[in-house]
Amino acid sequence: MSNPTPTKINLVTVSMEDLQRMIDTSLRRFREELVRDLRPGDLGKGDDTSSKTESQRKGDEKEQAQKQTAPSSELGRWAVTSLLPTPEKKQNRASDVLEMDFVGYFDPIDEAPRRVVEEGTHQVFTDVQTYIDHLRVLYTNCGITEKHISNRFPRNLRGEALLWWCELSKSQRKRYRRSLEYMLGKMLDRFCMSSTMADTVIRQASWSILDAGRLSIMDFVATIRRAARVKSMGEHEQLLAVWNQLDPFVRLRVERPRSDTRSKLWMEELRGMETEFKCVMEAWKPILEEDFLRPLRDQDKLQRGR
Repeated sequence: MSNPTPTKINLVTVSMEDLQRMIDTSLRRFREELVRDLRPGDLGKGDDTSSKTESQRKGDEKEQAQKQTAPSSELGRWAVTSLLPTPEKKQNRASDVLEMDFVGYFDPIDEAPRRVVEEGTHQVFTDVQTYIDHLRVLYTNCGITEKHISNRFPRNLRGEALLWWCELSKSQRKRYRRSLEYMLGKMLDRFCMSSTMADTVIRQASWSILDAGRLSIMDFVATIRRAARVKSMGEHEQLLAVWNQLDPFVRLRVERPRSDTRSKLWMEELRGMETEFKCVMEAWKPILEEDFLRPLRDQDKLQRGR
């Protein structure tokens, strides 16, 4: 019976219930494999129990019961020793968590109001340039090698960034890990928007009642805010950019962001308005477009000088 190849398991994220299920699965597979490997002649072998005393038979029965619930082969021993947290593994796990908290995570969340979000003891960077600058500080001033950071990929990636990494071929990942700067350059190309493109996005993006049910208003907001961050706009400026690109009829229903406006509450107001518009559009879209929205939009264009 061949020894299995251990599977790498992230003990940081595995709960005790999942760990117990993995152990039980390994033991069940071991017992099934053991039964398959038994030859017919083996079943008749063993000690003669006819001459054993009652106490000896009870001892044998107890030992047999223990074998049914505990691993007694290389597979069983591997299942326990590789999964249960030994003192050394606990120390390594704690060290790994500390290192990941130090390196941080990259998740290009478009709707995030800040470039760095605190989550417990670690930081999540939502802006690629900010994260790249952070990594460069680590390996230039903090004594962390480029190889050490490269080996953390993709454990430090989330969301779209993790999806991007998973779509790379094996040869691409190997090439990226050879040079951290090369990898960071590829990340910048993938997730950073140029200043010119950001201006275009902010100027051309729009959302009207006609988009209700077709284009999520949160997708529209995410597009504007991502471009606004490229232009180094603050949170209030980002909200203003979103409000300015809303259709004039929509702006009548949404309060213009003030300097003390809380972005989370303002976003909830947008979601509630979108739900109302979806109900309206199901019955009134043709009438609204022809008799009300189009004249209002034309008037707004004249006022803006477009």
